[in-house]
Amino acid sequence: MEKICIEPDYLGCKFEINLANGMHQGGGQLFIQKFLSDPDIRALLTPTSTIMEMCCGYGGMGYYLANKFNLEKAVFIDIDPEVEEGINSNKSLVKFNTEFHLSSAFNNYFGSKVDLIVLNPPHVTTEEDYIKCQENSPEYFPIKYDKRSRLILLDQDFKFHKDFCRNASNFLTDKGQIAFFENETFIPHQRIVEELGHDKYSYQFIQKIEPGDIEYYLLIATKK
Repeated sequence: MEKICIEPDYLGCKFEINLANGMHQGGGQLFIQKFLSDPDIRALLTPTSTIMEMCCGYGGMGYYLANKFNLEKAVFIDIDPEVEEGINSNKSLVKFNTEFHLSSAFNNYFGSKVDLIVLNPPHVTTEEDYIKCQENSPEYFPIKYDKRSRLILLDQDFKFHKDFCRNASNFLTDKGQIAFFENETFIPHQRIVEELGHDKYSYQFIQKIEPGDIEYYLLIATKK
């Protein structure tokens, strides 16, 4: 099983990532470097004891923020059963409690509410866009691991986002937050705002674009 170790300056502790069978680091490390490593951006997030990373993969953003905010518990959710092994193997290496739940959105999650949900979900919604991404980034989405690549990348007809947005407020504490890390080219932030609505949430949109950058963004939705 191919593994790599993440160094202490990244998450505050060493832990292992399973890179077998087409699994990769995903967007977690990128979004930490681009957004969450900035103290001014972290100051916009207000968890006090619990965090959830949805579509967690190896759990980079959840580990990072649980460590930075000195939280009591991190909950990890993913539809890929192979993710669970990595989350469980790192339990002894962190100073907070961790849980893993196998679920698509909240369909099979019956746990407690959390202060903050972070997610970098699948971000293309059509087969055509999926094929383009696979062709443009074969090192991340190899054809031999097409099944896993689809789990990571393809949200056919925006179904995951719709399911997530419909139920998210039920799993947030008072004034809880959602932090979406997405790609404006494929999923414009206003589309997420429309799904969540303005009755339950207020919003902050953050985008850092430098020449040649992909249009990644952070959208923070705070429960009213």
